[in-house]
Formats: sequence, C-alpha cells, structure tokens
Amino acid sequence: MNRKIIVVLLFAGTLLLLSGCSAITAGTSQTSTKSEKSTFTAKTEVKETELVLKPGMVFHTLSIRRMKLTAGKITLTLTGPDGKVVWEQSFLDTADFRRDLTFDSLPGKWILRIELSEASGSYDLVWRAGNTP
Repeated sequence: MNRKIIVVLLFAGTLLLLSGCSAITAGTSQTSTKSEKSTFTAKTEVKETELVLKPGMVFHTLSIRRMKLTAGKITLTLTGPDGKVVWEQSFLDTADFRRDLTFDSLPGKWILRIELSEASGSYDLVWRAGNTP
C-alpha cells in the first residue's frame, strides 16, 4: 500500500514539474516572421510588408532564399523604425541571388519594400525577428 502511494506521489510531482516548465518557456518566446513568395511576368508593382520589433528581441534577419530575375528590374529596400533606409539592393535584367542578412534589433516598425518594374522572375523571402533564434 505504501508503495502505491509513493508511485502516485512521484507521478503527480513529475506531472506538476513538467507542466510548470512548459508554462515558463512558453511565456518567454517572442518571434515575428513574415514570408513573401511570388512568381511574376512583366509585372510592375510596389509591395510593402511591415514587421514590428518589440523590446527584448535580440535577432533580426532577412533570408533571401532565392531571388531570380529574367527581365526588368526589382529593388528590395529595408527601412528602419526611424524612417532611414538600412539596406537596399537593385537587380536589372538578369540575376540569381541568395543571401542571409542580419540587422540591428531596434524596436519599432520596420518596412520591407519590394518594387517590380516590368519584371519577370520570382522571389522567396523570410523575414524574422525575436528573442530566441
């Protein structure tokens, strides 16, 4: 009988400990992610996406998984919360580009602008920020 009580108490204690640990880790993670994918032919457009970085976020990345241009022009521009251009890259006629970029984690609203001018091709971008990479 004592053995059953000990087993039940150990089981209950383990469950309590595990549920407490998951509650602690779930409350501390902050991540914002935006994914942009598009395939286009002779397209002219401007698309803006925003990502809000909160205080305590320690990483901020833009992963250009693939940007392929077969005609026209594409310009990618990242603007920080102060309204200043942090990074910009233009491609004309043909390009096959991949890159992982890291930026300062300044809190506020960031804007990624994708400008196509008679462009044909595709892009696949992932923009992330958070307190745990």
